[in-house]
Amino acid sequence: MPYSPDSSDKYKFLLDNGMKLGVIRVPSQYDVVLCLDSSTLERVAVPENTDLKSATMVNIDHHPDNKFYGKYNFVDPSASATAQILFETFKMLKNADISPYTAEALFVGLIMDTGGFRFDNTNAETMKPRRSLSLSVRTVPL
Repeated sequence: MPYSPDSSDKYKFLLDNGMKLGVIRVPSQYDVVLCLDSSTLERVAVPENTDLKSATMVNIDHHPDNKFYGKYNFVDPSASATAQILFETFKMLKNADISPYTAEALFVGLIMDTGGFRFDNTNAETMKPRRSLSLSVRTVPL
């Protein structure tokens, strides 16, 4: 789940596997910055006056208005969610296992970007990762 300064506490259950999320403090210490589900760099939670020119930006998104601001851009406007793109990418990698924690985060991403599978962007391709991920997730508090 991407960090946002106004992220709700209701998603903290995703962090009980030791994962840390937060605003980039010293971007010069990072070689790569993954920008997930953000159509523009302005939507990425970066402190004001932060220079990201030294970091390699990887932009992974599904929004049709994406500005292709990364050095590497993986943008699929036909996808219902960025989580769907990530799921398909993980499936293509040899020997890549999706842990229950990762499955849970991807499942929540699918739910949020599709309005609980009710938005017009929900389609048959959305349901493929939904089925696979729902078999792997822990109990998700709603």
